Amino acid sequence: MIKLIGVPFDGNSSFLKGAALAPPRICFIDTDGSGNSVCENGKVISNGKTYTDCGDISFADSNPLAVYTTIKQRIEQELTGDDKIICLGGDHSVSKPILQHMLPGIPTCMCCTWMHMPTCTTTSATIHFRTHRHLQG
Repeated sequence: MIKLIGVPFDGNSSFLKGAALAPPRICFIDTDGSGNSVCENGKVISNGKTYTDCGDISFADSNPLAVYTTIKQRIEQELTGDDKIICLGGDHSVSKPILQHMLPGIPTCMCCTWMHMPTCTTTSATIHFRTHRHLQG
């Protein structure tokens, strides 16, 4: 089963805050009625059948170390058996605690994407793909 987990944390955003607001807004799109839940191959994607919405992680403290510990614990709790996890929201720094539980036994490849809206023009958008440098530390 695929599990969705919201990670509402943007405490390490160096420019604009807002990633912490993403999880409920992304999930709202699934229920607002403006789209449908059918894939191109005809498969219906729905909560409880093809994925489970596990809700957002709650943070008692905004200290990054406490946040990362909470994230790691939640990932460990949810990642059982053949389950897969998709994390929504969060700034770039949440990738490390998400992957730390998975790296010892699961081959992992990761590419983080940032779209820098201030660099967008009417004719193009700049999308940067980078290997997440925080995995090394």
